[in-house]
Amino acid sequence: LYLAIELELVITGLGVAYRFMLLLREHAWTQARAGAMEDAAQPDPLTGLSNRRGLEHLLATGNRRFTAAALIDIDHFKSVNDLYGHQAGDAVLCAAAPGLREGHGGVVARIGGEEFFLLIDRPDAAGTAERCRQALARRIAADVPEIPRPVSASGGLLIFESRTDGASLDFDRLFA
Repeated sequence: LYLAIELELVITGLGVAYRFMLLLREHAWTQARAGAMEDAAQPDPLTGLSNRRGLEHLLATGNRRFTAAALIDIDHFKSVNDLYGHQAGDAVLCAAAPGLREGHGGVVARIGGEEFFLLIDRPDAAGTAERCRQALARRIAADVPEIPRPVSASGGLLIFESRTDGASLDFDRLFA
């Protein structure tokens, strides 16, 4: 009887240890997969720009200082998709990305559809935002010849009272 009880305890202990090792292995695999998925979620797959999640992560870390934030939206983008097709719309978005990067020196992110968000770290924030908006239109005209009419963009600018770091910026408050 004592031998049977000891054998049962040993077998049960081995089963618990085996299950514990399986759980540890699954946890390590899940952590690695979550890290890979988070890394994959940072850039926008179409434009290569940071996406909203990447922008929120940048703001949470607060490693850089900014003088302003700008929101730039491609005008009448739905009509581009409706008239010329979604491939042309994708080409417009792909051409917009390098246009927004030209002469910017800050952070550019695609936060949805045809909306782009800029964090500017230059003293002439208004001029920088305007140059980016104009460069976007020029780049689209040059890179997407299948759209015969000019594609324009509109924007808004928020200039911070003092140079602020990313940690003091809250993405949701910037849009409130």
